[in-house]
Amino acid sequence: MSDKVEHPNAVGEVADARSPVAAEAVRAAFNGASVSEAYQKAGITLPSKGAPVTHPIPASDVQAGDVGAFKDHLVMSLGNGKVLVSGQQQPLESVSSEPGFLGWFDPTAQLGSAVRDDLADLVREGRKHPYKVIAARSSPGGLDRQ
Repeated sequence: MSDKVEHPNAVGEVADARSPVAAEAVRAAFNGASVSEAYQKAGITLPSKGAPVTHPIPASDVQAGDVGAFKDHLVMSLGNGKVLVSGQQQPLESVSSEPGFLGWFDPTAQLGSAVRDDLADLVREGRKHPYKVIAARSSPGGLDRQ
């Protein structure tokens, strides 16, 4: 499973994701899934809208699959300076300066690389995974075996 994402609307444009799980989430978002649904397919439950971002990623370090939190909604980085906002691509710099923006975070940050790879393989194969992951923005941890 690759951690590279090809943009379907830009021939030959490829972005780097932090992990294969994040790359799969971006692909799901390109296919119409919401940010939460895209990660839910990999067994990762995103924090509720408006929850504080205590381990933010600087805008200069955002990669494909990172999530931007607002007080009332979530957006996903597509990489290469682009963000998916309500199904529309926008420049990254415009999103981070909008009112109500709380910060960027990596939903897969607390997962070990072996778990990230296993989850990505299971999602790609369409099989049920044995993990329930809660992507905590306000506290570390969040991986439970089902």
